[in-house]
Amino acid sequence: MTTNLCIIITGQLRTFFDYSSFTDMYQLSKHYYNKILVICVLNSDDFHTDQSKLISYFNDLEVESIICNYKNYTDKYDEIIKRKLSNPLFLTQKEKYFSYYKNAHIGLPDPDLYTKNHSCPQQHHIQIGIEYMLEYISKTKIDFDMCMKTRFDAKYPTKLYPHIPTETNKLDNISFNEHNKNKILKRMKENDINSFEKIVEFNKTNKINPPNSHIYSTHDALSFGGMVCYNYESLYNIQKNGFDNILYAFNDYYFFSKKDDFIKFKKWIDESCLIECANQDLYNHYFCPENQFVIFCINNGINILMYPECLYDGMVHR
Repeated sequence: MTTNLCIIITGQLRTFFDYSSFTDMYQLSKHYYNKILVICVLNSDDFHTDQSKLISYFNDLEVESIICNYKNYTDKYDEIIKRKLSNPLFLTQKEKYFSYYKNAHIGLPDPDLYTKNHSCPQQHHIQIGIEYMLEYISKTKIDFDMCMKTRFDAKYPTKLYPHIPTETNKLDNISFNEHNKNKILKRMKENDINSFEKIVEFNKTNKINPPNSHIYSTHDALSFGGMVCYNYESLYNIQKNGFDNILYAFNDYYFFSKKDDFIKFKKWIDESCLIECANQDLYNHYFCPENQFVIFCINNGINILMYPECLYDGMVHR
């Protein structure tokens, strides 16, 4: 069976050429995909120099690439943000955010500024990357089975390549890899949990209690909503409908899913910081990027399984 992969890389080059992380991940992916397309949405003050470096690098890898200059889209971004910050739905969420004290207020005292500078930029990058991918599909008639969003400074776990596991064991599927599985098993033992069904129940009964804005650190491998929520919704959907349509997320730094779910992120920035969510945990730190990521997934029927950065020795090269 022929399968294809599209990888969208966003942001600044940062440490991209200092480590072999992307090269290793790509070389492993080559064994499983017939075709791989890389789309770079590059935010650079010296675009032509950085573009030249990337072209040379991708040529050496023998991978087809598209590199676009994000600076060409900043005026559009400013328009989007201006409309968002004056939207009555945004003002309602901001009022709700300050309606009672939360620890989140310490690190995020200004939702307007944080939304503009932190929560929404990557959402706009992803929208542009998906538009390039859809244009490529339309022109070439070459489609993609899996899609991945990542960053130029991403640090991947050993032997990671974007895919949906096809294990028969439920724990193997929600774990994705052995590293995560070991962390999950440790927390299961500590919390007297012995099955996937018990993990689902655990997430249904546990909630973040304000003023806390994150889950308990001793639950870090059991929530599947990073550190921002007990992700009962995704786990229940998986329990009910199976493991086929999952989005695996390593914090919000890099994530991958089948294309049909992935292209939903084209409208992420349009909904960001405006919409309600069934999971009340997500209101405790509503405006932070990870929360907006999980909110969008839950509201759009995407079964996200998010692993927090604390499970690893970092997920990016800082």
